[in-house]
Amino acid sequence: QLCPKCDWIERQLNFGVVDEQTANTNGITTITVVFVFAIFIGLCFGHIVYELRKHHQLSSQSAVRMSSILRQTKQALVQIGLFGIFLALPTMLLLSPLIFEVTEEVQLPALLLFSSNSFVNSVAQINGTPAFRSFFRPVSRIGANQISSSKL
Repeated sequence: QLCPKCDWIERQLNFGVVDEQTANTNGITTITVVFVFAIFIGLCFGHIVYELRKHHQLSSQSAVRMSSILRQTKQALVQIGLFGIFLALPTMLLLSPLIFEVTEEVQLPALLLFSSNSFVNSVAQINGTPAFRSFFRPVSRIGANQISSSKL
């Protein structure tokens, strides 16, 4: 038996209706998470393009095989693929209260755990690449030298 329309809200049978504040909060959170992940995926893509250009220039200048750069590039491709997978999981966790009518607050720690785990893993992977070492580590040494010289 169907309830009268006015009785659906009181009996919590309005499965497709969410109040405006909850919908706005879920929408803003989802858009923010997707935007941050999209920026990071763009940075990973730029890193891969940089590695491929570097490999192409070095391989055209010399006859030496660049196996380490190719290996790093393949690792970066695998990493960006994994991070793309982790883009879907946090979004699903954010939308699961709406889809499955779950009202528990368990999703937020799981969301933070999954997204921070994939982010730290991706940053650690990129940190070990030759491009990162050749550009960012000398810059950090210069900064450390400036700090130590200012203390003298």
